[in-house]
Amino acid sequence: MAPILPAGNPQAPPSDAARGFHFPRRAPCVSHTHMQIEKLSADGVTTLKLSGEIDLHASPVLRENLLKCAKEKAPKLLLDFTEVAYIDSSGLATLIEYVRECESFSGKLALFGLQKKVRTIFDLVRLNELFVISGSPEEAMTALDSK
Repeated sequence: MAPILPAGNPQAPPSDAARGFHFPRRAPCVSHTHMQIEKLSADGVTTLKLSGEIDLHASPVLRENLLKCAKEKAPKLLLDFTEVAYIDSSGLATLIEYVRECESFSGKLALFGLQKKVRTIFDLVRLNELFVISGSPEEAMTALDSK
């Protein structure tokens, strides 16, 4: 076995880089995914179009947007989940918090467009009994109007 020589020693074997071999660089690890929120308002109805994953890192952003809606006393709030791929317990807690906030001004909340995976989470923890959950914005509005 060949002895290990110091790097500055001319007798040291060439490094991998000197021999033309380069290790691929890894992309920096990102600890959270991005969630985007687009707010639309028309005819007394506010819609928040959500996209991405609602997790521990994204929940504060959602909470901030929901609290703005509560301050504005939005009479009807629709959450468009069409592009939401995942929600965890912190996201669910944020939605429950808004429900409690909007009770003070008789605000109404409905969710629509949940992907099957996301809908299953709501069903498992029986939040489908707390929230109006619909397939489309029209169905959500009809459900809120009859509530």
